[in-house]
Amino acid sequence: GGNVIVCSSISTGKIDGFTIKGAGGGDDVSGLRLTSSSPTISNNRITKNYNWRKGGGIWCSSSSPLIKNNLIVANHSGSTQVGGGGIYLNNSSPQILNCTIVGNSASGSSTAGGGIFLEGGGSPVIRDCIIWQNGDDISGITSNMISYCDIEDGDYSGTSNNISADPLLVAGYLLSQTTAGQIVNSPCVGTGSQTASAAGLDTLSTRTDGVVDGGQVDMGFHFPAGTTYGMTVYVATTGDNTRTVAQATNPATPWKTMTYALNTVTTSAPPFGWTINVASGTYNNALGEVFPLNMSDGISLRGAGYRQSIINANAGTYKFNCECTGIGVIDGFCIQSANGRGDNSTAFYCKGSFPQISNCMIISNWCHQGAAGAISVSQGACPVIRNNVIAYNSARQSSTAGSISGINCADVACAPIIENNTIAFNTNYDNTTFANGIGNGGIPIIRNCIVWSNTMTGQLLDLAGVTSNMINNCDIGDGQFNTTNGCVSANPLFAGASTNNFRLSAGSPCINAGTNQTWMVGATDLGGSPRIGGRRVDIGAYEFVNSSGTTILFR
Repeated sequence: GGNVIVCSSISTGKIDGFTIKGAGGGDDVSGLRLTSSSPTISNNRITKNYNWRKGGGIWCSSSSPLIKNNLIVANHSGSTQVGGGGIYLNNSSPQILNCTIVGNSASGSSTAGGGIFLEGGGSPVIRDCIIWQNGDDISGITSNMISYCDIEDGDYSGTSNNISADPLLVAGYLLSQTTAGQIVNSPCVGTGSQTASAAGLDTLSTRTDGVVDGGQVDMGFHFPAGTTYGMTVYVATTGDNTRTVAQATNPATPWKTMTYALNTVTTSAPPFGWTINVASGTYNNALGEVFPLNMSDGISLRGAGYRQSIINANAGTYKFNCECTGIGVIDGFCIQSANGRGDNSTAFYCKGSFPQISNCMIISNWCHQGAAGAISVSQGACPVIRNNVIAYNSARQSSTAGSISGINCADVACAPIIENNTIAFNTNYDNTTFANGIGNGGIPIIRNCIVWSNTMTGQLLDLAGVTSNMINNCDIGDGQFNTTNGCVSANPLFAGASTNNFRLSAGSPCINAGTNQTWMVGATDLGGSPRIGGRRVDIGAYEFVNSSGTTILFR
């Protein structure tokens, strides 16, 4: 309900070693608000700050602070006027060094600079930073201002040692490293501008095992050394919520509910990097689950698979609330709510956040005067929606613009990645304006999806507000983009949609008709089969599996 820290005409000083969160409630509020000030801002976690106009995390006017080694995540600016969800700069020349600026958002426009926004002059120096998953990552920043950074949207990649490669973040915001037990090294390891010693970071760590950085400095935020991140806890319907965190790390002594697990790990130290493994069973109100399930920054919530871990939320509310939660994973669930017909009964509510929603069956959810039956994306959110079946969801009495039963992209700054999903038989009973597969604005990236037989009051309407530059290699039932960018409009030949079997039958036009992506190497489809079964990936959530005999591939 206001600013957290204000610096006005402060020429020196230091703000070091805090979590700075909770700003909000007005046009001129931020986590850190600097006017004509030049303090050192270091070793902080700046998160969950919300500004209605400019600069959720840090707001700088006529200031030249040193902003070094900060984790700036899950902040938001929410109006059409400017942006800068992470950092907003006006006539300012800060040094921004070794910061991880990830999962911030700005809903002003598709160029609102969710990570860093500069206007009104200034000469910032931005170096050795990871700037990733902020929608539009940087705006107003020129090539001479930034070097040795990893920037997702490709700005200045190949110039001044900047790159645009997946930083391979693990346990929240650390870097994947083989010497710490991961399979591959992050491209941000050892690729900074100077040695870790010269940067003053050789007593800190970017590794899950807490070993200090050495040699050439790693890009991004460095954590306190000696701390092990990435703890795993367990949940099962036979569990007990009176158990300690230490007990819950043993699968034989799990907690009982996801509600308790999420609330507990969110308030534990460190407050990110946790994996919650959820065993087979039905998780509902009767078990003690309280909906919505509030996701938190850097949490991986992993079910046993969509046939095993079932979330049945009968209450008329969100099932998952991902509101300004930065990054995270929700994977391997069946999410259904046949009776959840209250307002805003969306399965996933994503506002200003960047979760990965994968390998789920999202089915028979009802949205009553809400934003979407299955997934609502708004205010700069950019989720990755991958390998899901989204089917038989509904919206009713949706007189307001944007109520869709499938995936609703309700903001011009939204750029979700929607790939290898099967989105079918979703229905809106009361509105003939908006599509019920994917629609209502945003700038989504849609590929390898089956979008089939989604209707408005009985009329086929699979897509709305989607242009040809947003979509490729999809099978679209209403004929949009047929023969464009590898898209088709032909019966996908589901094996048995009436029984929720959306696998492909032999002869489906979706077999070997997709476009391969780097994430698919070693990945599986919704059913657990290799994601690329032939030379090209199949369209939809499943790869075709020939069960009638042996398949021999000649290369």
